[in-house]
Amino acid sequence: MTGLLVVTSLLAWPTWTWGVLPSLNGVRVADVQSTTMRLERLQQTTVSKSRERNHWAHLQPVASAAADSPLRQGRYFITRETYEQWQPGAPRDVVVVHGTGLLGARVVLALR
Repeated sequence: MTGLLVVTSLLAWPTWTWGVLPSLNGVRVADVQSTTMRLERLQQTTVSKSRERNHWAHLQPVASAAADSPLRQGRYFITRETYEQWQPGAPRDVVVVHGTGLLGARVVLALR
């Protein structure tokens, strides 16, 4: 029964953002690359049961990088400071530094 629980839990690991698995992915990052992406828009969401806010950037690979990039269009978590810096100038191009984590997930290392 324990084995079934472990296997079932691991099936959902790519969607986990907190806990042990994201930490393990960050232990060793290989194949570090840079991909230019287009900032489409910024978004703020409220943290559940809190007055705090999460800040997000909606990014899309630029046409020249889209075919070769392991990164996909989507919503990326950013700091409040980054949100405030980017707010007046959206849309713009952003360089995303990323690599492959220990368990195979894509790990975003920096946004420039």
